[in-house]
Amino acid sequence: MSASYEDPSSGTTSGGRPADIEGHDVVVVTHEIKMMDTVHGETAAAVVSIFDATDEEVYPETLWFNKVLVGTCGRAIGKPIIGTIAKGVASKPGFSAPWILSPIDDAERKAEVIAWAEDNGVLDEIAAVAVKTGQVEPAAATAKSKPAAAKSKASDDNDSIPF
Repeated sequence: MSASYEDPSSGTTSGGRPADIEGHDVVVVTHEIKMMDTVHGETAAAVVSIFDATDEEVYPETLWFNKVLVGTCGRAIGKPIIGTIAKGVASKPGFSAPWILSPIDDAERKAEVIAWAEDNGVLDEIAAVAVKTGQVEPAAATAKSKPAAAKSKASDDNDSIPF
């Protein structure tokens, strides 16, 4: 059996790079913030799983290096963040605008994004991060994620994810 290899120019191997998902509505779950050696020296990176409701794709354990996104993600380890990938405002003339997660203002669209993410494993991802970071014991995480998913599917208010 032969493996399927993707050509990077096809755009199918983006893996959740902000430039490739600009304008997309996403739910992001941060696994951790870690220091990484890069060609520019040591820098912080966010390890995130991205649930892209626009393209209906999930990008597990993706690295984000953008300082603004790392800061946003670092304040919510193990918690879901919902927003639209967008360009912010450059801090000075000649500087690049940072990637940001802007709020989804449309309540109906926000509910659709939450429902899609829940249907595609975001609750299990949150539980896995909680176990990995020692926030809960494995049995507690499994017990918590299953009723929440069932509740959200039966509920109109989509309040099972604390956004």
